[in-house]
Amino acid sequence: MRVAWDGQELLVSKKEGVFYVFIPVSPEFSKSSGILEITEKNLFRKSESKKYEIPISKTSFATTKVSHLTMDKQYTSASLPEETMAFIRECSEAKAKAFQTKTDLQISSDFDYPVSNPVLNSPFYKRRIYNKEKGKPHGGVDFKGGIGEPIRAINDGTVVLARPMHYEGNFTVIDHGSEIYSLYMHQSELSVKSGDKVKKGDLIGKIGSTGMSTGPHLHLGLRVHGTMLDPLSVIQTDLLKEKKTPSR
Repeated sequence: MRVAWDGQELLVSKKEGVFYVFIPVSPEFSKSSGILEITEKNLFRKSESKKYEIPISKTSFATTKVSHLTMDKQYTSASLPEETMAFIRECSEAKAKAFQTKTDLQISSDFDYPVSNPVLNSPFYKRRIYNKEKGKPHGGVDFKGGIGEPIRAINDGTVVLARPMHYEGNFTVIDHGSEIYSLYMHQSELSVKSGDKVKKGDLIGKIGSTGMSTGPHLHLGLRVHGTMLDPLSVIQTDLLKEKKTPSR
């Protein structure tokens, strides 16, 4: 089976006879609908392709609210020492390599919160002003927390990156398969390493304020087929099975 969304082919996973495809819709998607094309491949007859026009409803993100933040100039200046620039390039290459992994869907249940007391500090796509200069909209959600509080995997997967980074601080990326990645930034400690298999709820690190951060918190990101999405869109949605109340 081949599935394409608005011309982009998506990775299809099959588990227990069911096909799974995750379709990302960016906040920048400006059209009122998108085209979903499904092609069924068959060994004994010609492949059949069907197209469906899917209406898209706009979401009102917190773009009208602006955070004015004062940051160390090493995170906002265009002129930095070559040693710092070399480290930034190294970090970018490490991220690009991590996001090249293509695995089948590794999850078997719905996504969960990464912290035991989920209180939002900053929502997805909120506008940011850094040192009086306009920055990119917030690419994830921030959860309040004190330094050292546990961070847990939001679902099953494989760790594809776990290391210090310039902007993200101590940074972990988990591949959940089907080009779905969860991102955990600014940690005080890393509890996993690249290649580790994790289950939903496993300890992966601790809350901190490393990298481009103004105080202790967890920045959680969600990347699906190269598009950054609101992590709450999967955490607060029943996707695979009925949610269970966390015991911890």
